[in-house]
Amino acid sequence: MSNGGPEVRERHEQRLIAFVLRARRVRAHSLARDLAALHNLQHPQYKITGRTDSDMVTLRTEYPPEEQVESAAARIRPLLLEDDDTHFSKAIAALKYFARDGGAPDEIVDGLKAFSKTWMATASEKSARLTYEVRIKHGEAPEESMNDRRLAFAWIYGDVVHADAKRRDGAGVFGVEERFHGAVPLVAQIMVLTIDTLKMIERLHGTKVLPFLHDAFAEDVVVTRQVVEQAARVWVAGYGEGDVPPTFPAAAAAEPGEGWSRFGDQFGPAHANKSPES
Repeated sequence: MSNGGPEVRERHEQRLIAFVLRARRVRAHSLARDLAALHNLQHPQYKITGRTDSDMVTLRTEYPPEEQVESAAARIRPLLLEDDDTHFSKAIAALKYFARDGGAPDEIVDGLKAFSKTWMATASEKSARLTYEVRIKHGEAPEESMNDRRLAFAWIYGDVVHADAKRRDGAGVFGVEERFHGAVPLVAQIMVLTIDTLKMIERLHGTKVLPFLHDAFAEDVVVTRQVVEQAARVWVAGYGEGDVPPTFPAAAAAEPGEGWSRFGDQFGPAHANKSPES
């Protein structure tokens, strides 16, 4: 039985398409090329070295280049925007809608509920899922502390995709390095969850559960070419008085019209030795 009418169905379909397109961009990111390494980034890993006669130890961990994580954060950003059609909650709501509408088996419905809980625990800024807390004390000033999740969102919104002064100031005392360290696991977790959700959609695609979303899977979503060669017909014209641009010809026109000339006629070998005054 259909629920909500054709308008509701179309809205859910469009949101699912938006999520698939964005998720494919996330999966194409360089951090996701090595999925095992991406999974490892989800949880900070430290090598601890020390001496038995000292209370001090050395913690060593490695992070990807900030620029690489920054570009990954930009790709996952729409998934965190509640007003965006790509927001994770809208994708899950769309999947639940089609599951109910298509009479999906209980295991699929239960799986979607589990995905929803995981998304909320992972991507919500208010989530209670914390890994560590950083504490700083300078001289006589009161001790300050901030958990990794707040540091992560301060980096995303204060350093990377926005210039949120409130978030930036609140985490300013910890420095950009601590904010970045908090963000790396979160970005990796959201990337992994996005890819897992996309895989689930791919498995369900083509079944009675989901509508046919071929265009969302066929459309190019990333640019891979760095050198581009194209065959083209080029015409040139000068600006008129007052820097008024010439009237542009129609795209399909065989001749561009008055004032225009072929590129070769203006810049070809016959003009190569002309002086600027000639």
